[in-house]
Parts: sequence; C-alpha cells; structure tokens
Amino acid sequence: MTILRGTYTTKKGNDLHYRMSYNKGGANPFNGKIERRGYRLFIQRDPKTWAAHSSLNDEKGAARLFLHEVKRQSQKQADIAADMVTEELLQSIADRHGI
Repeated sequence: MTILRGTYTTKKGNDLHYRMSYNKGGANPFNGKIERRGYRLFIQRDPKTWAAHSSLNDEKGAARLFLHEVKRQSQKQADIAADMVTEELLQSIADRHGI
C-alpha cells in the first residue's frame, strides 16, 4: 500500500520519482536477511521501470531507504514517516549519487 507518492526535480534537472510504503518486514527471500517492520522510501529514475539491481546513476536505476521502524501500522506512524520525506532528504540522496 503506497502512502505517499511524488516527483522531485534535483538541482541538476533530473526527475526522481518516489513513493513511501509500509512493509511488514520478516525474511527477505532474495538475500536471506531479516528486514525490519516499518516505512520505506523507494526512489527511482523511471516511474515505469524498477531496476533494483542498478544504482540511481543509471537511467532505470532505483534505491530504497528505511525511514521509520514501527511495531504496527498506524496513521500516526505513517504521518511521522511522511514528514521525514523532505526536499533536503531527496536532494542529499541525489547528491550522493551525482544526479
């Protein structure tokens, strides 16, 4: 379930499409790690293509960021996580990837 969705244009003029959603956590079958329960931010360059194996430097690349750990899903916790998604955060991610 997507809670927050938007597009941010970086200082260099590149568009970043982002969405925040809740994840129940648990075992990740792809890498075998245990993931925490909470809200995650997914960022991608192309809104129609999700290439998690590519960095944001690639035109079809993507990244994800864990925002806020919770014990259960609630509107209050979703609002707290949504407040963490700021232009400064998105620009710092863009700067880290050089886009």
